[in-house]
Amino acid sequence: YYKYDLIFLIALGFVAVITNLIFIPIYGITGAALASAISVFSFNTARYFFLLFKMKIQPFSLNTIKVLIICAVTFIFNYFIPVERIAIVDILIRSILIASLFGVLIVVTKSSEDINSVILKVFNLIRKKLK
Repeated sequence: YYKYDLIFLIALGFVAVITNLIFIPIYGITGAALASAISVFSFNTARYFFLLFKMKIQPFSLNTIKVLIICAVTFIFNYFIPVERIAIVDILIRSILIASLFGVLIVVTKSSEDINSVILKVFNLIRKKLK
């Protein structure tokens, strides 16, 4: 299936060039960002439908929707964290709070079997060490 991937990559290149030629003169650097977004979205959409119809694989599940909702919740949470005047302190506080919230929500909703199994192994290891 590498031939299809090559076709998708060549199409990505053409879409990127065409959209850049269209949007950069109109919107400047924002047009370049828009062109890149359109190109990558088109590329990933084509690959998604290839997987869906040619290989009969559905790469997304209910857990994907859970993770997207968790991302939205943490993004909104970030908006309400007060801004610190010292940039490094602000970065540290936001990083710790957002990573903690995201991690807890992922574990609680059981959105990732891999993460949950690693957390369980770590807890079991800690329990063994404490006994």
